Amino acid sequence: MKYSIKKIRFESGERFVNLVNEAGIPLFLPTIWLLTSYRGRGLAFNTLYQAVQSIEVLYTYLSNKGIDLDDRLSQGPLFTNAELDDLLSFLKKPIADIRQEQKHSAGQRKKSFKGGESVRMGSPKVGVEISSNTALTRITYVRDFLQYCCMHQIHRTQGNQSRANDLSRSKELIDQYLKERAPKLQASISERLGLSKEVQEKINELIKVGGKSNPWVNSRVQLRNFLIIRFLLETGMRRGEMLNIMVPDINFQSHTVKVVRRPDNPNDPRLDQPVVKTLSREIPISDKLCLLIREYISTNRNKDFQAKKHGFLFTALGTGSPMAINSLSKVFKVIKAALQDVDEQISPHILRHTWNDNFSDYCDSKKTGQSEEERIRNSIMGWSPNSKMAARYSKRHTREAARKASEGMQRKHWGVGDE
Repeated sequence: MKYSIKKIRFESGERFVNLVNEAGIPLFLPTIWLLTSYRGRGLAFNTLYQAVQSIEVLYTYLSNKGIDLDDRLSQGPLFTNAELDDLLSFLKKPIADIRQEQKHSAGQRKKSFKGGESVRMGSPKVGVEISSNTALTRITYVRDFLQYCCMHQIHRTQGNQSRANDLSRSKELIDQYLKERAPKLQASISERLGLSKEVQEKINELIKVGGKSNPWVNSRVQLRNFLIIRFLLETGMRRGEMLNIMVPDINFQSHTVKVVRRPDNPNDPRLDQPVVKTLSREIPISDKLCLLIREYISTNRNKDFQAKKHGFLFTALGTGSPMAINSLSKVFKVIKAALQDVDEQISPHILRHTWNDNFSDYCDSKKTGQSEEERIRNSIMGWSPNSKMAARYSKRHTREAARKASEGMQRKHWGVGDE
């Protein structure tokens, strides 16, 4: 049995997800679990998606092993210890590999025969595991879901105390077994760094409108993508914040842009709605960025009739629909592919780190006090006044400052003056 995740947008604007079978029918237990345990908590859509994706992995495992969850809940033990160990191993697989295995299995069932010999199909890769933190999150969702299933079935036993006791023991076993064997939360070893000045210059040179090295042929696409990069580098916004910007949010007189929270916006047709995760705020922008936005609106955005039906600033070429998150990701993949000599990561969030490094450099040059620097940074980034997020987002600047301080101490130790 193959399962998939269906995204839904209600008339109210609320986004929801369902786990469906091959016929497109929502599965009962996952649906009521999500509705009763998660929907009313005001969680982000991505959180709901992550929860359902974890249950998709569980149901894929059950299907592979020929286990009927409803049957196990109605009679017999829910899982043996050996099955729970096997499940734990399966939960650590990448979702892409799991789905590929499903396709492979389906293909094996549909082998074509020629000359009495079956056509051999390539096997999916094995042995790859997701990160410990991702595995922990997935196992936590599965544990919560299975415990919910036990409680749901207990309420349906209709006075069968013996069966209720069996389910209670299964619930306790699942909780203890999965909790004890789940990986521990680990601090990230790899760190995100903002782009170096050299790479920033390479990107700016690459995406110049009309430039020979520009990877996009269409001049309108070139202008939009150039604006996207300049917008992110100048404002430090998250990708969801930028894609959520509407034309009225731009004040061309005061040279500012508003970041507004619009959760479950009924006027946003995108299923995967870009959302603002930080505080609403107003960010100053430069004269040049204002002029670039004006040019984009007048010569690019307004040429698509569909764009006039919504107020979102960034649109898809031709259709005029609000630009989707995956379309923005493709822009950065093209840039990365064009800069083959660059080893650094390039993404919208990396540009947010880059803004913080550039801001730290600017404050150093102006000898801005630390408390004032933190106050301004937290305001522009949308963090709370007492937030300590700056340390996470300006690691390249911190590393460079540490290097200079260390070199200065070494020179002093050896009696060498500053050059």
